[in-house]
Amino acid sequence: PKGAGGAYAHMQAKRPERWLDLVDQTGHGLSDIEDVSPAERAIEAIMMGLRLREGIDKAAFNRMFGQTVEATVHQGSLNNLSSEGYIENTDGFLRATMKGRLLVNHLLEKLLA
Repeated sequence: PKGAGGAYAHMQAKRPERWLDLVDQTGHGLSDIEDVSPAERAIEAIMMGLRLREGIDKAAFNRMFGQTVEATVHQGSLNNLSSEGYIENTDGFLRATMKGRLLVNHLLEKLLA
């Protein structure tokens, strides 16, 4: 992976003939390799983390991506969703409340706008 928090996304060739051709040509059967930036991975971590009951460990997020969760999301939306009882934002974790988990896609849309 390139840089801190960088990674690659890849797709395996589906047809066996294509996979064999790619292995012969490139040494692997991957049909598509894409660099995923640390910023994109941070957004993915928020999208996945808010779906978990325990939420996002803010210290781990900071170590992995070199920025805070708060710096990654829309601050006004975070404040509004917290005051409305959809998000719990403590020193250690950012998580959707029980009420918020029912609307997690809507929360993510607001936070990542």
